[in-house]
Amino acid sequence: MTTFGPFRLDEAAGRLWHGDSEIRLRAKSFAVLCELVRRRGRLVTKEELFRACWPDTTVSATVLRVCIREIRAALGDDGCRPAVLETVGRRGYRLLVEDDADTDATPATTLVGRDRELAALRRAYARADSGLRQVVFVTGEPGLGKTTLLEHFAEELRATTRARVALGQCVELIGDSEAYLPILDLLGRLSREADGREVVATFERWAPSWLLQMPALIDDARAEAIRRRVVSPSRDRMLRELAEMLETLAAERPLVLVLEDLHWSDTSTIDALAYLAQRTKPARLLLIGSYRPVDVALRDHPLKGVKQSLQARERCTEIALELLTRADTETWVARKLSSHEVDPAVARELYARTDGHPLFLASLIYPLEARGILAVRDGRWCLTAPLTDVVPDSVRQLAQQQLGHLSPDERSVLDAASIVGNEFAVAAVAAATGDSPDVAETTCTSLTALGFLVPLPGLASWPDGTVSARYAFRHSLFRGEIDRALAPTARRRLHAAIGERLERAYGERSGEIAPTLAFHFSRAGDDARAARYHREAAAAAKRRFADREVITHVQAALEHLGRLPETEDRLRTELGCLLDLGGAYFAARGCASDDAVAAHRRALEVADRLDQPLARVQAHGALYTFHVMRAELPRAKAIAEDLLATAERLQVPFFSFLGHVTLGSTLFNLGDVPAAREHLTRAQALWTPDMPSLPLDPTVVCRTMLGFSALLEGRPGEGHEWIARALEYAEAAGNPYNLSYAREVAAQYFATAGERERARTQADSAAEIALEHEFPIHTVVATLVRGWADRDAEAVRAGIAAYEAHDQLLATSLFRGLLVEVLLEQGDVASALDEIDAALAFTERSSEMRHAAELHRLRGTALLRRGDDAGAAAAFARALEIARAQGAHLWTLRTALAAAELHAAQGRHADARRLLDEACAPFTAEPAPPELAAARTLYDELDGQAPRRARRRASRS
Repeated sequence: MTTFGPFRLDEAAGRLWHGDSEIRLRAKSFAVLCELVRRRGRLVTKEELFRACWPDTTVSATVLRVCIREIRAALGDDGCRPAVLETVGRRGYRLLVEDDADTDATPATTLVGRDRELAALRRAYARADSGLRQVVFVTGEPGLGKTTLLEHFAEELRATTRARVALGQCVELIGDSEAYLPILDLLGRLSREADGREVVATFERWAPSWLLQMPALIDDARAEAIRRRVVSPSRDRMLRELAEMLETLAAERPLVLVLEDLHWSDTSTIDALAYLAQRTKPARLLLIGSYRPVDVALRDHPLKGVKQSLQARERCTEIALELLTRADTETWVARKLSSHEVDPAVARELYARTDGHPLFLASLIYPLEARGILAVRDGRWCLTAPLTDVVPDSVRQLAQQQLGHLSPDERSVLDAASIVGNEFAVAAVAAATGDSPDVAETTCTSLTALGFLVPLPGLASWPDGTVSARYAFRHSLFRGEIDRALAPTARRRLHAAIGERLERAYGERSGEIAPTLAFHFSRAGDDARAARYHREAAAAAKRRFADREVITHVQAALEHLGRLPETEDRLRTELGCLLDLGGAYFAARGCASDDAVAAHRRALEVADRLDQPLARVQAHGALYTFHVMRAELPRAKAIAEDLLATAERLQVPFFSFLGHVTLGSTLFNLGDVPAAREHLTRAQALWTPDMPSLPLDPTVVCRTMLGFSALLEGRPGEGHEWIARALEYAEAAGNPYNLSYAREVAAQYFATAGERERARTQADSAAEIALEHEFPIHTVVATLVRGWADRDAEAVRAGIAAYEAHDQLLATSLFRGLLVEVLLEQGDVASALDEIDAALAFTERSSEMRHAAELHRLRGTALLRRGDDAGAAAAFARALEIARAQGAHLWTLRTALAAAELHAAQGRHADARRLLDEACAPFTAEPAPPELAAARTLYDELDGQAPRRARRRASRS
């Protein structure tokens, strides 16, 4: 075991350690490091390294440079300000740390003027380590050193604690359109740590949906097993899995996650950050995000609202970076020019020209030294000319000045690199400049020496076998200045060249970088390919349940398609986009989304033009869902009839099944129970076990609606059997969404039947499933029915408000009827009448008549409590009229029982007996509803029954 600085090298085992953490290196990089360690403190030439590490192979200088970059990254060193590994001219390299006496546990990066910020980060870590999750935002404008601060802090934690630390990077050009990009970057880095297998195992246990997004971590067999296990993937599930997985990792060791440049992040990442921040479960978790406040404000980025919300609830803290002070600047200059003493005038003049801006300071040193304005005279650094004559007034002007001194080849490489992004592969730049990769890399090396670029560890590997070095701009300000200076035609040409090269490199796997290709071809003006890759990017976002990113990409695809000639192929592509867009709007904004309706209506028009009946059925089905959930039932009925007509014309059994289910369900809600039962029965006759399952399974809908129809028609035994069959089917299918829906509807069914205990049991089961899998509507309805079962009026009222807040209105008449029942049991007649008035107004607006007869019966009961016998009699008469017209024998029986008691109280025994006789006649099947026994008992008691006793019974109804 060899020790150098804070590192331990086990050459025999091929392992490198930093404290208790193992650092992984590729075999060749490890071999180069061993050679440098063996001769640490001395120059090791490139030739010596080639002979030692590649004795029988001829390799290029690029291979060695890549190894050096990987070593520097592993050691936490900076190639431009080396503290561990120095480049000696063009000759070779020298390991500066000679023995373990030269080191302590501090990281290699040296900070100046950030003591306050570091102290705040350390305090946040201490609180997180105690189990209080922390969220910290590090803010500041470009060039103030956010990245330097966070890298220093990360290295400090790695050196002095047991914390897991991972950084995720947002990408400027595509970061806002690829869902969860920085989080996936961060999770990938966690998985590549020394204990990566343990991390991946935690993913598989707690976050299988996320593991499916990172196929490189698992083989095909494991991926397929996970897909079978994840039976109901959704956005909410992914967020919950992410939280549980991170909290599990943080249970054994503190977990520090850093997301840089959040002003470039996608909306899904911000949602995930907010979700993690708002959880109250104790966790040794520290989340750090950096961003530029101006960029967030100008772009109205969603981070703005999330941060304000978190601050209002004291769930986050902010560390705002400021300019360096004069004293800090003096320290910074002294460390930067540590080879000799520094004339105090140097720091004084630099501070006067830069105001202590770290990027401005760093960017000045190279050109001043190169031009001899900053030089060593008489053993110390001094200025040879006034800075007022040579230093511009801003970083932007400085960048422009420095760019003016570049050669045409250097400027060409930077132009191409600015199009690729802050980080780039040399091969992409070479494709844009027309140079060979070797020539382009030589130019990148010179630009590194000039301070424009920094080399990155590792190689870029493309599916076509291309292997290329990677570089990054030293700061995004330089890239932005270069990009701004490009002429529009040059920019389009470069985007086209880079996009075409990447497309060739990835071939059939181009979908893996679809957002990048969509960006380049969009900027190149290639509408056809831009539309194609935006659609592929939308498909990838859909697999991550990132509905807003799906919307962004599909809208972009439609915009590009709109600029292409209107051919049949273009219209087919547009049709697919419109269906995708409508589905994403439904998922993101609910079934009552107006945008979703607009997309599906346009899809219907295009489907008609193309004579695409299958697409027409899909679009009609979506429009039906919108109108039926909004309780716009006449419109829903018209769509259901059109859908059924289309299905019958196609002669596709599944579509006919759907048509009968949708029309039957609509007719039930309109109050035509016999017609509803007829269509639902025909649907059930068409059903076969191999029919596909939809997000809301029509088989469950069909069987539960058959159950309701049988119940209202006076056959509760048959109704109970249909409900049992629906539950059995949902259980066997294993889809939590449909199972929670089936149990929620079963709870409604038993509440309609008046069976409190069975309603409570189904509601509790539905709520348990819905809460676990985060199905908010099912949770709301189940909780509402549970409130009725518990005779809790406030719970029912709150449930109705929450239901309507989701723009859901279907079955509102039933839910308000349940609330009225509880209010009457509590003796609150005034509130009951108010609720009945609201419910009846709703039935008038929507034509939802499924519960109208019951509402009028309940109105009659409430009026009786007020002593308004005439009003009660009118309400009962209206209830009987509606129930008889609907063929709803259960409603007829309930109303007849209430009206008969009123007649009996008024001495009209013959009228009462006639009502009961008519109402009881349809009930021939067993078991009978409990109301039938009550009606027969009253019928038998009417002769000789004292009016007062009957009146007391009526008052208790």
